[in-house]
Amino acid sequence: MPRTYLRFGEDRAIPPALQDLMIREADGTTPRNRFRVRSLAAPHVGPRDPAVWADELERVARTCG
Repeated sequence: MPRTYLRFGEDRAIPPALQDLMIREADGTTPRNRFRVRSLAAPHVGPRDPAVWADELERVARTCG
């Protein structure tokens, strides 16, 4: 199953450096199924524009099909 991590570059609750650590640790446990990382300039709650969310979800759906 493909995995995607939406990394929010303006997140102050989970700073980008901590997100990167979590991604590395998760990838280390499943080296044959690494995250596809998408970085967005967004705060912790994600993009404010619903169209950005829709585009990202569509990209993720395409990787699963």
